Amino acid sequence: MTDAREVVRATGLTVRFGPTVVVDSVSLSLAAGECLAIVGESGSGKTLTARALLGLLPDDAVLSADELLIDGVDVRRLSEADWRRIRGARVGLVSQDALVSLDPLRRVGREVAEVLEIHGDPSSGDRMPRAALDETVTAQLGRVAVPEPEERARQYPHELSGGLRQRALIASALAGEPGVLIADEPTTALDVTVQAQVLELLSGLRDDGLGIIVISHDLAVVAGIADRVAVMRSGRIVEEGTTVEVLSNPRHPYTRMLLAAAPRLPATPFPEPSFPEPSFAEPVEGSRPSTSSGNGPSTSSGNGTSAGSGNGPVLRATGLGRDFRRPDGGVRSAVDDVSFDVLPAAAIGIVGESGSGKTTLARLLLGFDAPDRGSVTLDGQPWSGVKEGRRRSRRGDIQYISQDPLGSFDPRYTVSRIVAEGLRGGPRTSSRSRAARIRALLDSVGIDSSLAGRRPHELSGGQRQRVAIARAIASEPRILVCDEPVSALDVSIQATIIDLLAGLRRDLGVALVFVSHDLAVVATLCDDVLVMRDGRVVERGAIGEVFAHPQHPFTKALVDAVPRMP
Repeated sequence: MTDAREVVRATGLTVRFGPTVVVDSVSLSLAAGECLAIVGESGSGKTLTARALLGLLPDDAVLSADELLIDGVDVRRLSEADWRRIRGARVGLVSQDALVSLDPLRRVGREVAEVLEIHGDPSSGDRMPRAALDETVTAQLGRVAVPEPEERARQYPHELSGGLRQRALIASALAGEPGVLIADEPTTALDVTVQAQVLELLSGLRDDGLGIIVISHDLAVVAGIADRVAVMRSGRIVEEGTTVEVLSNPRHPYTRMLLAAAPRLPATPFPEPSFPEPSFAEPVEGSRPSTSSGNGPSTSSGNGTSAGSGNGPVLRATGLGRDFRRPDGGVRSAVDDVSFDVLPAAAIGIVGESGSGKTTLARLLLGFDAPDRGSVTLDGQPWSGVKEGRRRSRRGDIQYISQDPLGSFDPRYTVSRIVAEGLRGGPRTSSRSRAARIRALLDSVGIDSSLAGRRPHELSGGQRQRVAIARAIASEPRILVCDEPVSALDVSIQATIIDLLAGLRRDLGVALVFVSHDLAVVATLCDDVLVMRDGRVVERGAIGEVFAHPQHPFTKALVDAVPRMP
């Protein structure tokens, strides 16, 4: 419940880069115990608005405002030293990109402890002894549902999954118990069960009097936590009101477009898939009967023609297992006895919590890592256990689309050169033919050829992901392995990328393995799903059956945790 005390007030907030206005006369307020959500597409100005409230604008940005108060303090003319005393103790930040925000050379525990080392004990301000500091760090990591928090505190960021890194950031932001929390896409990389836990945590903090500003592209997340919603477009707030008013009865056409583009998990059974279902090599707990006859792999393909060396699967995983050694010397099975087939033009979703083994499984399929047990075949030929020199000529048949396209690009390369990396043909291909092929690839993913000379930092998030897809399909692959390819994109761009991937299946017969924590996105794109927990597949089958009638308790928990809009 909110009280009358205002903790944030901004009036006429404007941010300029030279003559360009990127945040235009924004006015907003936040009371203690209230959550305000700011939503909009990439480039709408929502993150810059949030960073203006933290004194974290780029050096070349010019800020002006009629009023800008944080917990009653006028922050318009604060020095950097003044801001350092406020950040962490009075206002906390959960940023969007956990991998960039966390120091790769420091253990996760030290990241969380930094706020406490700077500001001291939140209740007294006194310097904390090492034992108390370590105990508080462990408690904060446990508070945001990090499994085995003592062990995770000793690990480095690169040793954690994307979801665990994001949770570590949230723990760090909460460590100083600030009065205002600004959360920029705080659940972007989290699976639905942990997302629900984090939203429940933030809701509890709000109820205890914390003022929260959430920046999000996920309207369902906004519906579950926000009291009010402000919709931004081109630097301006175009609509504002209570969450129920804005999401149930939007007035502005832009708000209606955002709502129409948001993926949803239907409450009723799904229609029959329009593409073939992959057959599963072995039944497991919670599995559904295969739609193919017998126990062997289905022989149908997406376009009714033979694929590869016959009618068999494009990709087959048999009994895959991968172990990792723990810091204490023990062994953890990240993937354990996973088997499935993927047919031409089929799409299979892989869902589960962070740390369930989804990304490790994807790496095994791609040949980026070697299994300790089991095997992978590509078009009926061995793929795992083969030297890279023998696989190189076939690399083009299986391609990867990552969660972070910016991190996968050479920042010095132009768009044209990035796409050219994926082309087959070698040096005998003429430059004219290559240029024409690149233009055709960019056109196929909706990128204007005028952008071919730009570099990655000059593109929006959605444009970068489209370029990544263009590079991936340049080699005319049989199968794409997609690891959270839309998790960081706002809903309208999510919809275009999902439509693009569906078009690749339909028009080119490309098969998809789609790793995601977002069940609604998986339901929109895929025919079948594997549900993973602790490295094992606990349920599998057609999307409609698994999500409408989950059998395994863990699957039921996943489906129940999906946020819904009013």
